[in-house]
Amino acid sequence: MKKYILLIALLFIAANSFAQDDITINGVVMNDANDKFLENVNIVNLNQVKGTITNEKGEFAIKAAVNDTLFFSYLGFKSIRVRVTNDWLRFGDIKVKMTELGIALEEVVIRPIQLTGYVEIDAKLIPIFNLNVLILTKYLINAAIPKTSFAQQMICKFWTQLVDVMKSIRF
Repeated sequence: MKKYILLIALLFIAANSFAQDDITINGVVMNDANDKFLENVNIVNLNQVKGTITNEKGEFAIKAAVNDTLFFSYLGFKSIRVRVTNDWLRFGDIKVKMTELGIALEEVVIRPIQLTGYVEIDAKLIPIFNLNVLILTKYLINAAIPKTSFAQQMICKFWTQLVDVMKSIRF
């Protein structure tokens, strides 16, 4: 009987020593240009498909194990992937600095719409969908969302199909 209890105890000790515990990692996300805190940055643990966002002070907490990859994304900033190391666990809080993306518009054209005053005619003159905005939205969604879950893949597929349909329609 003592042999069985000892064997079971050894199995539990061995199982716990090989298990890789998730540890809560705390940190702060900042703007690289001016060291201001970034609020509502999306942080996803790609290995465990769990995520969180930063608070108004740029602080976040996420469970991760050593060698997990964290994906940081924020609109207008370059997305980055960071691997969790033993140093993070040893030294505590970390600072992640994100760099801004410089996307500039080369030309903006504003076209006036000549309205007649008749609702039936004016409703046909005003374009309902702007294809350029739709394409830009699709690009931003594809760039900002990591395609790790089925729902995210379906969102990207929906936008791609919508843009294809809108390209085929002539206004």
